[in-house]
Amino acid sequence: MSTASIHIENTTKTSAVIRFEGFDPPVNIILSHQRTPIFKSARTEGDGFVEVNALSPGILYDIVASSTSSYESLHASFRTLSLPKPSTPKLSVDYYSRDRFRAGWSSDRAEFYRVRIFRDGWEDSFDTKRTQIDQPSRGASQVAVHVQAHRASEVSASSSAYVNRPESLPPPLPKPPDPNLVPPPPSPKQTPTKSVSKEKSSLSAPVGYLYLASIIYIVLTLLSGCQMAQEGNHFLIIIIASPIVAAVWLAMLGFYFLPTCIAVARKTSNRGSIFGTNLFLGWTILGWIVALVWSISG
Repeated sequence: MSTASIHIENTTKTSAVIRFEGFDPPVNIILSHQRTPIFKSARTEGDGFVEVNALSPGILYDIVASSTSSYESLHASFRTLSLPKPSTPKLSVDYYSRDRFRAGWSSDRAEFYRVRIFRDGWEDSFDTKRTQIDQPSRGASQVAVHVQAHRASEVSASSSAYVNRPESLPPPLPKPPDPNLVPPPPSPKQTPTKSVSKEKSSLSAPVGYLYLASIIYIVLTLLSGCQMAQEGNHFLIIIIASPIVAAVWLAMLGFYFLPTCIAVARKTSNRGSIFGTNLFLGWTILGWIVALVWSISG
């Protein structure tokens, strides 16, 4: 077999002619891109050519030509012609507020645009065929916009623009009042009656306890006086001794219900149970101690 060779002729943006020489027929030709076969043809003549179409511009293709009779194969590669690069976009930000901004650009020979938006460290990237975007500013202190024009495998230089900071903008105008909106009624002036009522409620409990102790004291005094009168004591002794006896009984009664008083003063949630234990089991001393500990730890 003579020396075999492969020649690439008439390469365009979307087609090429593959000519091979020196192969014994039949000849197999496989055309691939990035190891993916996209064309396969079997030739029956030793010398000839194959024209391939529907290729992409600016792409590198691989060729494998082999002869089945001699098991000899050759490798070659070629690149289709590239499309002219799209022009660099002319980018500008024509509107900016605290809430939104609008950017526009123009470029020749572009199929789509790749847009990147930076807002205080956050990045958004997307592709669009439009030449204008309307995006929220999200309260960023500074917003940067980058745009690249794409056409097939060709990419233009990027164009960038920065928007103004929010603090450089004038303050927003106040909204006019709605004529259909009924104004709310004026709120009444606050008076110190609430605080006075709170003070009265905080003082009412000690005053009530004092009244109750006074009534018990008077009742005990009358009972003591009646008891002494029945025993035939002198009237002067009754007048002097009966209040003392009543005070002693009142002190003993207060000491007996000391756990209940502590529970009521501390506003313990189970003060009812403490009162029952104090009332019915306090005379056992052990029940009184249990009620006292319960009122302190409850």
